[in-house]
Amino acid sequence: GGSWQKRLQGGFVKLPVLFLCCALSISACGGGNDSYTPPAPSVPHVGDDVTLFVNQGLVVIAPTEAAYDAFVKASVADDKMGMAQLLGSGLIFTVPSGTRAKKIDTSMSGTKVRILTGEHAGDAGWVPDALVN
Repeated sequence: GGSWQKRLQGGFVKLPVLFLCCALSISACGGGNDSYTPPAPSVPHVGDDVTLFVNQGLVVIAPTEAAYDAFVKASVADDKMGMAQLLGSGLIFTVPSGTRAKKIDTSMSGTKVRILTGEHAGDAGWVPDALVN
């Protein structure tokens, strides 16, 4: 009748040893990672060549800060007619996603780029920072 008690006692002795071994191996493998800092994402600087990117559709460019502000307001309000009027009046233009550009200025509200390729090569305008890669 005492054999189950001996097995149980043996198990309790082995259990702390197992936990100690696991703790030591976790500490040895991962302990130094507390100070690891991943590299910061690369942010393009003024003068850098960049790519304009959106998941679907076209990148909207506003030649002036006033036109950019009007586009942002129309976009936030989901005012499709207002955005179409801006486009129709020439206050904004579009380029395909993947268009190469040069970052030429930055502000609190966006990034100014000069288009390097395509139909609008040489034209400049403002785009949201998130579209500049």
